[in-house]
Amino acid sequence: MVRLELSLAEAYQLQQWMTDTLHHQPAAEVVTSLLLTLLPKLTEVADNATQRHQCPICQQWFVQENSGRAGQYCGAACKQKAGALWARRRRLNARKQFEPSPKR
Repeated sequence: MVRLELSLAEAYQLQQWMTDTLHHQPAAEVVTSLLLTLLPKLTEVADNATQRHQCPICQQWFVQENSGRAGQYCGAACKQKAGALWARRRRLNARKQFEPSPKR
């Protein structure tokens, strides 16, 4: 068994090359069987190396590598919008605390 350590970008490049080779160029029978064996494994490795998340602000799906801390937002703009929403909620809650109660 051979163990390859590839970056995610390298795995995607290899996966793309193998897909192109299978579909566009005539290959020898041995190479074809090897590619058919390796392609699903590379796809599984790439899928396991990433997670799909849905941004709570814009509801778009985004892909993130399984390394480090998981991000909640698809980008800086949505992260900034979320911060503004939290700040607005804090201000409203602070105002509600100090509003006089209605007299009856």
